[in-house]
Amino acid sequence: MAHVYKWENSLAVRLPEAIVEELDIKEGSDVTFRLEDGKIVMTPGTAEITLKELLSEAEGKENPHLEMDFFGEPMGKEFS
Repeated sequence: MAHVYKWENSLAVRLPEAIVEELDIKEGSDVTFRLEDGKIVMTPGTAEITLKELLSEAEGKENPHLEMDFFGEPMGKEFS
């Protein structure tokens, strides 16, 4: 059992020493979190996000990377 603490604008939970040792987690280690059947699953290491996952977050949003008009003619060799 663990207690949830307030840490600035976030919430924090202390990890039991046995779990920290088993997973070889140290201060500064990266971990990832996901929800699975109403439970929080923490995994050591950085998650590899697929392109499909990234694009799914952008669905229905306007593309900010469309071609832009900067109102004017080129002044240097931009379009040489």
